[in-house]
Amino acid sequence: MGILKLFGGDRLSAAEDAQRDAADDRFFEDHGGATSEIDVHVSVSRARKVPVVRNCLSLLAGSVAGLENGVFRRVGEDRVERRVDHPVAKLLRNPNPRQTGFDFIYQMVDDLCAEGDFYAEKVFEGGEVVALWRMEPHRVVVEELADLRERRYRFRDRWGRERILLADEVWHIALPPLMDDLKGTSPILVDGREAVAVAIALQRYANTLFKNDATPAYAFSMEGHFADAESKENWTRSMLRRLTGRRRHQPMALEYGMKPHRLGLTAEEAQFLETRKELWLDLARLWRVPPHKVGILDRATFSNIEHQSLEFVTDTL
Repeated sequence: MGILKLFGGDRLSAAEDAQRDAADDRFFEDHGGATSEIDVHVSVSRARKVPVVRNCLSLLAGSVAGLENGVFRRVGEDRVERRVDHPVAKLLRNPNPRQTGFDFIYQMVDDLCAEGDFYAEKVFEGGEVVALWRMEPHRVVVEELADLRERRYRFRDRWGRERILLADEVWHIALPPLMDDLKGTSPILVDGREAVAVAIALQRYANTLFKNDATPAYAFSMEGHFADAESKENWTRSMLRRLTGRRRHQPMALEYGMKPHRLGLTAEEAQFLETRKELWLDLARLWRVPPHKVGILDRATFSNIEHQSLEFVTDTL
């Protein structure tokens, strides 16, 4: 038995181990997530590196956390009064010693919009809930007890310690529709997995392209041929020095009736403008965020932005 087996790990096979590539991001991404149809691993942490996704999450979380909240008691058919001394009101203002009410609700909305679930452990004192501590969604496993139809939560913290909490010890909010009637649906990992995967793939392709200076490759045609292989090799080395490094873009003289033919992308194609715009719109639709809220202003006018801002309040928030 290998040492990894002693700790519950699974060792890669020899074939899998030989195929590992240190330049492949998949070996450095966090656990969880899912693989898309284009073989791109999609996780919440990786999706956050896509600017439009990050904008949508921060916009929604900040907008909701900035809203006024409180506890109200109905004292008549058409009258209510605020209860600032209610235990829930105190929790919303000061949920735990580490977070303010704004921070707590911001994190709540961010978890719902990204993971599809929000979990908080309740801390009791004298029979009342006196604090709420967020539980990282990817560290929580929701289980259903078949005989009691009750839920329980298996939580493994960042230090590897595992605890089992009962339903009344956890505040769980799930984003509909529910999966197996237990967990919410993640806009990133479920509904938007393929769109996010394309965004990640496009981002990687662009990074690789511009890392190589986005310089198109060239082929040269000539009417005759070189006298020998050594002459051809010398000429090729000379062209490489002129087409790469600091000497690129300098003028050159071609002989033997040579004509250059560009094989790569044009400057317009290298920007992926149309592809990126359509992809950004698809990602914004996952959270029903108006395009102008994430910086897409192609079709923006004063009148339609005003209406879209109203729709953001009524339809999105």
